[in-house]
Amino acid sequence: MAGVQLFKDILKDEKSSIYVKANLVIGLILLVLMFVKVKPFFIKAEDGLSSEASKRDFCALSMNQMIQKKLSPSLMSEGLFLLVIKNHYEALLLNGDESVSSVWSSKDRCKVFLKTNEGPRSFDFHLEESSNFKFYYQIRKITENELFEKKVN
Repeated sequence: MAGVQLFKDILKDEKSSIYVKANLVIGLILLVLMFVKVKPFFIKAEDGLSSEASKRDFCALSMNQMIQKKLSPSLMSEGLFLLVIKNHYEALLLNGDESVSSVWSSKDRCKVFLKTNEGPRSFDFHLEESSNFKFYYQIRKITENELFEKKVN
């Protein structure tokens, strides 16, 4: 208890009180400045919504809906949607036993790998993102990557 009493006595001294208060204010200012400078290293400041995992999930969901032939029109542009569902999804040559193996994403597209009975297949989904879309992303273009290159004579 004697230490607390000694501290109170020191605070009563006006000169010491001013120094203690000034040190507290300067310390708080430095603490706030340090937090402002260090915060960007730990907390990423971004505009709007952003998550790479959700982009990959969106692409996997879209591909699974195409495999099951139950595609939601909200997932892609209207013209592309009509092309994909034309003649019961004939353009994609999917027979329903495929499964999504893995999905990678970059800034504006996803690469989806499928396991099939005939071997692996790969599709690129070119995406557009906007908060106006129901799922934040929308597929604008689909391209299939050939497993074997064709020889040109």
